[in-house]
Amino acid sequence: MLFCRQAYYNCDCVTAAAEFSAVAGRCEGECRLLTMFLVIFALIIFVTFSTSMPALAATLRSAFVLAVI
Repeated sequence: MLFCRQAYYNCDCVTAAAEFSAVAGRCEGECRLLTMFLVIFALIIFVTFSTSMPALAATLRSAFVLAVI
């Protein structure tokens, strides 16, 4: 891709020879599944941390018991 000064079309750099017009600003993003992804991701994170903390506590307790003995 050639170097150009903030001339973009369809999130690509527009060269001087191209017959496109470009507008300053961000490209539109249409992600209809973003909400569903965020909900599922939050549930997975919650389940991961809610199961890993008791396992960590049990591991630390057993290590402490072994160190005392």
